[in-house]
Amino acid sequence: MSKWGGNWPYTEIVKERYRQDTKWGVQNHPPARWALILGEEIGEVSKALNENDAQGYETELIQCAAVIVAMLENFEHDGRVLEHLPHREPSQPESH
Repeated sequence: MSKWGGNWPYTEIVKERYRQDTKWGVQNHPPARWALILGEEIGEVSKALNENDAQGYETELIQCAAVIVAMLENFEHDGRVLEHLPHREPSQPESH
């Protein structure tokens, strides 16, 4: 069976989230810090592409996805994160 079958890549992302929490502990950062962490991971994706490293590319994409999940977990569980977001007025529905 291809690795694209079943729950791949979701199981890999969950395993990476577990690895990250084991290595770093629970991370609670403001959005700007999370953006820097994600940017560093995206840079590693680009590096793997530049080096024609297919395995590294896959690994780094999974790490990016896991960082995004961590960002969402932090956002979901820490209402204070909203204090760091720029204030925006709610958008009005477009009239047609």
